[in-house]
Amino acid sequence: MTVRDATAERNAQAALDEANQRLQSLIQVTPSPVMEIDLDGDVVRWNRAAEETFGWTSEEVIGEFNPIVPEDRQGDFSENFERVLSGERIRRKEVQRETKDGSCLDFYLSVAPVTNSNGETTNIIAVLEDISEIKRQERQVRRNDEALRSLYEISADKNLEFKQKIDRMLEEGRQYLDLPFAFLSRKGGDTQHIVRGAGTHELLQTGASEPWSKSYCQKTAQQDGLLGIQYAKNEGWESTAPYERFGIECYLGGKVVVDEKMYGTLCFAGDEAREQPFTEAERSYVKLLVQWASYELERQTFVNKLEQLQELTTELTKEEDPDAIAQIAVDATAEILGFETTGIWRHNDESDVLVPIAKGGTATEVVDDQPRFQGGESLAWEAYTAQEMRTYDNVQQEKGVYNAETNIRGEILAPLGEQGLLATASTSASGFSQTDIELVQIVSTAIESAISRSNREQDLRRQNERLDQFSSVVAHDLRNPLTIAAGFLEIAEETGDHEHFEKVESAHTRIERLIEDLLTLARGETTVEDVEELDLETIVTEAWGFVDTAEATLSITDDIPMVAVDKSRLTQVFENLFRNAIEHGGEDVEVSVGRLNGDSGFFVEDNGTGIPADRREEVLEHGVTSNDGGTGFGLSIVKEIAKAHGWTVRVTDGVAGGARFEFVTSE
Repeated sequence: MTVRDATAERNAQAALDEANQRLQSLIQVTPSPVMEIDLDGDVVRWNRAAEETFGWTSEEVIGEFNPIVPEDRQGDFSENFERVLSGERIRRKEVQRETKDGSCLDFYLSVAPVTNSNGETTNIIAVLEDISEIKRQERQVRRNDEALRSLYEISADKNLEFKQKIDRMLEEGRQYLDLPFAFLSRKGGDTQHIVRGAGTHELLQTGASEPWSKSYCQKTAQQDGLLGIQYAKNEGWESTAPYERFGIECYLGGKVVVDEKMYGTLCFAGDEAREQPFTEAERSYVKLLVQWASYELERQTFVNKLEQLQELTTELTKEEDPDAIAQIAVDATAEILGFETTGIWRHNDESDVLVPIAKGGTATEVVDDQPRFQGGESLAWEAYTAQEMRTYDNVQQEKGVYNAETNIRGEILAPLGEQGLLATASTSASGFSQTDIELVQIVSTAIESAISRSNREQDLRRQNERLDQFSSVVAHDLRNPLTIAAGFLEIAEETGDHEHFEKVESAHTRIERLIEDLLTLARGETTVEDVEELDLETIVTEAWGFVDTAEATLSITDDIPMVAVDKSRLTQVFENLFRNAIEHGGEDVEVSVGRLNGDSGFFVEDNGTGIPADRREEVLEHGVTSNDGGTGFGLSIVKEIAKAHGWTVRVTDGVAGGARFEFVTSE
């Protein structure tokens, strides 16, 4: 060998040593575990990352058989070994390897052969990329998916009742969170009631109850989100009543809300502290359960109330009296919907006011006397005239409140069509839920329908009574004058005396008036259509001209009022009253019309014989008369027309002892 060749060889060896040193340094600083094993499987290289990952130092493993392959994975290791010896490279194969403390970790394995200058494989080098966290996350995702799928299947099972669903969900949650106790609670006053419980804690069994102040749930109820406790003793709970009573060390629960009001809590707990805080996935799982329980309880509550309201509707259809319907409705509404105060006002068409007819709940305690409402003085009247449901969280903040000193705060005002108004109220200013509003709407519709039906039936009964009266008139009252006319006609024919024809004519006149009165009632001509403000004196004078007044006289006071009337109907009222005065007071009777003293309205009186006190009510009824020539319908028509105007009629004594009819046009 020449000196030149020896120098070249030394330079090449130096370069190789330098490259090996660099490789060794690179392997040492590589963040992934790198190991090299010889053909016997013994370790010849073990970098720092391998020491940190597996727990063995390089001194402990170099020269020893590869220690990281689990016993049940030796076959897989041998297969990989043979593949590399045959010249194959392995890239990112998923494997599991064991640490010094026995833990099993997941890796991507990449393996390549190490060859000598002759191309022969002398060692095998392996790089391990730790994917344990990735695999843990994947397992957690699968676990979460399975848990959520299970919850969905339970919630969607139509064959399960609520208590069966919640029992299974509590059990699923215990398994998922690896906690021994689970429960759904309800707050009733100052007590925590366990609605459903799972696990072995004796105080958290179904049906158990404890003071609310001694429960973890009181703190849960104060929060908008979940309450999570990893280690109660270290988080300030050790000296509290809940900790002393229940001995709970870890806890995760949320507030169950039904109809926007707190119902209780849904919680999971354990008597040992957790090593790690609850994960976001675990918190989301419990949050979902709380939301489901809130929804399901709200739905169940809504369905139960609908069923009760359906029963109420059925009960209302059986009742005939509107006032009885109103009382049944308010009592049931207060009980079913749980409102403190409920009342119904009926619209009085005659006086145009809302009159209280029923109250339920604690209305007597909250309101001394239910007020009457009339135009422009209350929120109730505004709601009624607008025919719109109105909801107020605090009526004291509203303009137009009827009583500024009222104890009422929250209020729902629901019109009952033209029938009146339903009001439900609370002494607290907490808002009404959408469910509350929807249920009140349903109730008000049912009440309106029932009262409208009752009024229609009453109208029908009155019409039937009129038909009976008409039948009586046709069968009796008309038959009498016809018989009289036939008798006098026969006498006139036999005797030739024409004076008997006057009797026939008189009978025919009576028949004509009976027919006119009957048609007035049958055609609904006692109703009011076109109302306008008119001078009463003009109508009185015109009506007097339509009547055969003979020697009778009429006087009208100077202060006779202007009145909002249907002119044609009121003209008929005066005609009937004037005829009545002449028929009972004589052809020279004196009639006067004037303004009422003390009340808004007018009077019509005469100086005839008057009406006995015990007959003053009945003279206004159909078919009642004390005159042989009367029809018995004149004064009843007067009453019907007055009623249609919203007036009341009083029968009393006149100044000169005759009959006096007073019309009160407003209260």
